[in-house]
Amino acid sequence: MKKIILYTMFFVFANSLLQAQIPLDSENSGFTKTLKEKVIIYTDRDLYLSGEQIWFTAYIIVNNTFKEFELSKIVYVELFDVAKKKVFKGKFEIKKNCAAGSFQIPGETLSGNYFIRAYTHYQRNFPPENFATKIITIINPGFTLPGQKQITDTIKNKTADVGSQTKGFENEIEIIVQTDKSVYQKREPLKLKLEMPGPHKNKMASLSVSVVRHGVFRQPKGSTTSFRTMETESANDRQDLFWIPETRGVGISGTVSEKRTMEPLAGINIYLSVLGEKNQFHIVKTKENGEFIFSLGYLVESNEIFIGVEPNDGKDIQLFVNNDFSNDFPHLKNIPISIDTTYKTLIEEMLVNFQSQKFFKPFNAGSNDVHQTRTGIFGKPDVSLHLADYIELDNLESIFFELIPSVRIKSNNNQKSLHVGNPETDWVFENQLLLLDHVPVFDLDAILDIPPLKIEKIGVINKTYYLGDNTLRNVVMIDSKSRDFAGYEFPNGSIFIDYQTVTPGKTFDSPNYGNQSEKTSRIPDFRTLLYWDPEISISRSDTTISFFTSDNIGEYDIIVRGITTNGESCFGKGYIRLE
Repeated sequence: MKKIILYTMFFVFANSLLQAQIPLDSENSGFTKTLKEKVIIYTDRDLYLSGEQIWFTAYIIVNNTFKEFELSKIVYVELFDVAKKKVFKGKFEIKKNCAAGSFQIPGETLSGNYFIRAYTHYQRNFPPENFATKIITIINPGFTLPGQKQITDTIKNKTADVGSQTKGFENEIEIIVQTDKSVYQKREPLKLKLEMPGPHKNKMASLSVSVVRHGVFRQPKGSTTSFRTMETESANDRQDLFWIPETRGVGISGTVSEKRTMEPLAGINIYLSVLGEKNQFHIVKTKENGEFIFSLGYLVESNEIFIGVEPNDGKDIQLFVNNDFSNDFPHLKNIPISIDTTYKTLIEEMLVNFQSQKFFKPFNAGSNDVHQTRTGIFGKPDVSLHLADYIELDNLESIFFELIPSVRIKSNNNQKSLHVGNPETDWVFENQLLLLDHVPVFDLDAILDIPPLKIEKIGVINKTYYLGDNTLRNVVMIDSKSRDFAGYEFPNGSIFIDYQTVTPGKTFDSPNYGNQSEKTSRIPDFRTLLYWDPEISISRSDTTISFFTSDNIGEYDIIVRGITTNGESCFGKGYIRLE
């Protein structure tokens, strides 16, 4: 089998694609033109070692309100350097306008300042300066720290070089942060109370809470929310929308054209198969400008995907798939690392913590629930034939004739076709969909030439099946033994790609020392991040959080950040000491 791997960037006009999910008609055209979507991202800290985990929360604000409207269901998160080289990229599910997750910094990452940015599919219609962008510092343990005199600027000054205007939020609401005491012992329970201040007592807010080693959270108040570079509100007044909101999970889109003339091909069927355990199958027709779009729901991790086009009057067809991540960046200036020898003790401690976590693993990050797409899209076939249960026949045509009487092969002008009988109506319809290893095929002669020894089973759906807007009178499914398409050659206009879908979320799960055996365990517990909760709701009454301290004595910062339902930024800070 020939696999064609194609990664082509091709911008798509959304005035036609929007018809797939949000039709542009007289009733809602005004809404789509005034729609504004903004992302705010917080991380558990600002200073990391290569190989460590970054925990984050992303809040999605629609038309300056939070949780009143839900639009996008996927947020794109990237980690890249000043040269715009991406170290990590992932897609995370948005639930109730909030996405929370984590990812690991590659161990080979060099020391330096890096950028984390978050954006939605819809935000790609506007300049990348509008993407939520935050600066973090990553230290590779093999990196030699410069002397103290070599560093003259603070991180606050250096972030001003990201764009022409880097700013935090003004008039942040001060969250009241209180602990049941200020000094704690090792593995002792800690109670943390969060409360909205008097004038804002009746407001509801979603908050993230991070309890980290003193020194790893270095950004000043007023710049903690997200470093959004040159946020240009006027950019949201654009009329030429290219990218539609992903309201039903991860999408994939592209364009079909005639190869020689580059003329777009309209009104032809495009087929998509997701291979593997979480299989899917979709059919859509191209728009007038040859564009197509599929919604894949909430598949997780990387999936092998087939996209193909049915033959079209002998035309030489080419298919372009849009790049799923943005390759547009604002102008970035090099920001020298602002870590010197005064951080030596802290970084050495972080390294000990990191290595002990890897070796002893006192706790594991649990998995978040991610919507799973159903499997077996066509369900149980009406006819199922396992070839191993029957005597060997010479060819597939004989197998259909002898063993599957509801399927007949007819010839007309030397052109063969399958016909399937419906036992409920006694009507016979020409086959509309023939699948080989879950992938649509159109060359029946090539299929019939496959040796039966390579085939495991044949299934038939002989009743009407509705697939989206498509009515299928029947489906014939052939599975090869090796799931390698039994040597079938796919035509031009067919591609196989490994496509990144939803990155599985994780929950931060710290040790519980509530019983004596755990409290007296000799497994060491050294953590730079003592506690992390990406989404805590707070309203009229205060909210109390409980967790346990670790074995790592010293000072810790309590950092609280979040947003109210009407889009106001919140910030709170506290301190504890562990002796």
